[in-house]
Amino acid sequence: MRGYWNRLDQFDHTLADRTPGSYNAYASAASLRVPLYGGLGTVVDEDVSKDTGAMLKASGLDWNVRLEEANLHAGSDKKWYEVIRDGFGEAADQEWVLGMVGGQYKELQNRDLFDFADGLVHGGGYWDVAGQFNYGRTVFGVLKFDRSLFIDPNGANDEIEDSIIVSTSHNGSTAIVAANTAMRLRCMNALTSSLKNAKRVFKIRHTTNLADKMTVAREALNLNRLYMDEFSKMANEMIQLELTKNAVNEIFETLNPEPEANTRGALTKWETKRDQFHGIYNGATLENLDGDNAWKVFNALTEQKDWFAAPRKGTAERVMASGSGFIEADNDAKDKMREVCMAVANAHRLVRV
Repeated sequence: MRGYWNRLDQFDHTLADRTPGSYNAYASAASLRVPLYGGLGTVVDEDVSKDTGAMLKASGLDWNVRLEEANLHAGSDKKWYEVIRDGFGEAADQEWVLGMVGGQYKELQNRDLFDFADGLVHGGGYWDVAGQFNYGRTVFGVLKFDRSLFIDPNGANDEIEDSIIVSTSHNGSTAIVAANTAMRLRCMNALTSSLKNAKRVFKIRHTTNLADKMTVAREALNLNRLYMDEFSKMANEMIQLELTKNAVNEIFETLNPEPEANTRGALTKWETKRDQFHGIYNGATLENLDGDNAWKVFNALTEQKDWFAAPRKGTAERVMASGSGFIEADNDAKDKMREVCMAVANAHRLVRV
């Protein structure tokens, strides 16, 4: 099941009616073996996915940006610059203004971002996805290690993919971001977790010395093995916490209290969310997790949040960013899910006699 990237077509109406491999001014992408977003993007094979330059070309990211001083109509004590990209349009022969930035802004080329990520895995990974949104203002890539870890290997044998996600903006709206991410293979849940002993996310502002900061980030994120080791310990502890059925319901209702009244459809929305949760909990993506346990509940909650999130302003860009682990508020929400699962499970765990 190649869940996450294919499910976005149900959210994003702005990307509808695209044919596979077609150019779209708003967005372009490439992915290994499976098309994205209802057909948008180029499908590549393993040879391309292991060649950064080829992946950049396939995903429509083989262009550069430059800064040009803006011609202001009024006087100012500060200089402002336009961020201009080349390679725009169907013939890739046009230029496009991505945004306006201040004098401290330092541009980063797409190739430099992807080479930075390559250095994090020392050539031991492959590009699963690469692409751009908002006419190239947002650029991202998902780089996977040639390895997985398995939760409860002698039982459920739940496969977790070891990935690094990188992203940046070309208009000053976001920093350069690199994040260690665990993806559950059966449903492609982004199981982002804040673990005390391992760093997950590293951000670099465009107003700093990029080369030096990227070196520091590479050293920090090379502790990826530490992060995944800590993640494995956490997940294996959760899967051993067997629950009663009442505890499963208590976890959901602790995180999602039932409204007292149906004001503005609040009760109806809550019932829909509850039904979605139970549908996932008893559905195909979790069928390998026998019985009731904290790991299963946590995955059902995460899947419900990722796959049933509503798009904003007609685009699924935020949905993708959230599922990939770039929205800190959503990461915090997932941390709370895990904490509640553990607390309720420890208080009401099933005791076998």
